[in-house]
Parts: sequence; C-alpha cells; structure tokens
Amino acid sequence: MQRQKNNLTQTGIAITVLGVAVYVAVTIGHMLLPLAGWAILIGIIIAIVGLVTPGRSSY
Repeated sequence: MQRQKNNLTQTGIAITVLGVAVYVAVTIGHMLLPLAGWAILIGIIIAIVGLVTPGRSSY
C-alpha cells in the first residue's frame, strides 16, 4: 500500500511540474510572439539583400 501511495505521489508531482512547465512556456511564448514576427520580417529582408548584392569573398 505504501509503495502504491508513493507512486501516486510521484505521478502527481510529475504531472504538476509538467503543467507548470507548459504554463511558463506558453506565457513566455505569448510575450515573445511580437518579436517572432519582427524576426521573420528581418530575416526575409536580410535574405533579399543577400540575394541582390553582388557576391563578395568572405574572410
């Protein structure tokens, strides 16, 4: 009985930790969402500039 109780406790703690981790990840994701749009836009601009400019030898 004690072993089953320990397993239930460990399972409950694991589910709680997983839930907290997902909550934190989603919260951070919502805060960084505007930055993701800017990153995509800047990446596209840099790619276009790289295609348009003549090739230069790198170091």
